[in-house]
Amino acid sequence: NYIKNQTRIDIGVLFSRYIGDHFGTILWAQNPGDILPRRRFYENQGDKKEINIYAKIEQPLTDQITGFIDLQYRNVNYDVNGVLAGPKLFSVESEYKFFNPKAGITYKMLDNQQLYFSFSKAQREPTRSDFENGNPKPEILDDFELGWRINKSSFQIYSNVYLMAYKDQLALTGALDDVGTPIRENVGKSVRYGLE
Repeated sequence: NYIKNQTRIDIGVLFSRYIGDHFGTILWAQNPGDILPRRRFYENQGDKKEINIYAKIEQPLTDQITGFIDLQYRNVNYDVNGVLAGPKLFSVESEYKFFNPKAGITYKMLDNQQLYFSFSKAQREPTRSDFENGNPKPEILDDFELGWRINKSSFQIYSNVYLMAYKDQLALTGALDDVGTPIRENVGKSVRYGLE
């Protein structure tokens, strides 16, 4: 964090790694066939690595107007190898490079009232269950927001109008897979909008 006069800069880095073992074991079966009880009938390992670098700058432009820019870069590597129940081979080797910018401006109308507008782009990789149930693409979201804040000693009002434009949104289909996980599919372009 860096603050000088009225300029504020926040910079950060994140590295994470998640390794998950997935397996199934038969506890009991009336007719187990060739599979012995207490033995694994499938197993695979998922390895997800992420590097996330971000920076945010907040700067007053005039006495009444403040702006900010928020930049994020994410690199995600996802690898899975092994066998799923069935049995069937399961392998994922995916790398995603996401640049997620956000910018906004706030206008101070009165001491206790503000108007603001922001735009942001967010991109997200599919989950493991998405890979198990198909060949998904990452989601892309463009979000536009316009809001009005009132802060008084006796009450506060926050109102916000938003428009969320998706590309390849992973939406629920209403179906469940063989272990009861909801199935999602990419749906191309879609829009959500509303008032909060």
